[in-house]
Amino acid sequence: PIGKIVDANQTYSALSGFGRAELLQMNVADLEARENTAQTLSHLQEAVERGHELFETLHRTKNGRIWPVEVTTTYSQAGGGRLFAFIRDISRRKEYESQTRRFEALVQSSHDAIMGMTLDGVVTSWNTAAQSLLGYAPDEVIGRSSYILFPEDRYDEQRDSLAQTRRGENVSQIEGVLIGKNGSVVEVSVSISPIRDQSGSVVGASSIVRDISEQRRNLRIHDARLRLMKYATDHSLHELLV
Repeated sequence: PIGKIVDANQTYSALSGFGRAELLQMNVADLEARENTAQTLSHLQEAVERGHELFETLHRTKNGRIWPVEVTTTYSQAGGGRLFAFIRDISRRKEYESQTRRFEALVQSSHDAIMGMTLDGVVTSWNTAAQSLLGYAPDEVIGRSSYILFPEDRYDEQRDSLAQTRRGENVSQIEGVLIGKNGSVVEVSVSISPIRDQSGSVVGASSIVRDISEQRRNLRIHDARLRLMKYATDHSLHELLV
């Protein structure tokens, strides 16, 4: 009958928890955790008719744990017809994808402007706060060089920051300016962190940008008041001495 397991290697036996002798008494549908029996058998029939198939599904281990797998099937007519299935455990990949989705959701909901970049500075992601701060919609800036956001005299700073990130170092709260879509100058504090892949290699950079325009403006007002008070005090003393 279609789906009857006629052989299984030690690797699948170890992953599933079933002994080889147990597996040889089972049908593929007994291992399937996503589809019901009818769906699984229908899927197998399609794989036979097509000759090969690549898909993801869920299998159930002997102790009931559900684990994600990638299945590659190849059909051979030899020996009355056999469907060979090569099964790969993709638990780590799925966990990485899940973490990535959670991170992307956090980025989009953040009040800070956040952009992802390649190690050459090409923008790969752009959140809502970045659009509000600098005026570019995601499709206007993703795929373009981040240097469009910097005054020319700040290019070297961006190059140095990306070089640090490439070495796996964090760049913390550099104050400077960025140029908005309408040409406005925005005073900002920028922190850049390396983005790593599953193997730990640095594959990109994540930049958090905070608008410090109001903070800088308040500081300038404070400094101006101090200078004015000093000027008034100096002249009052001068008048008393005269």
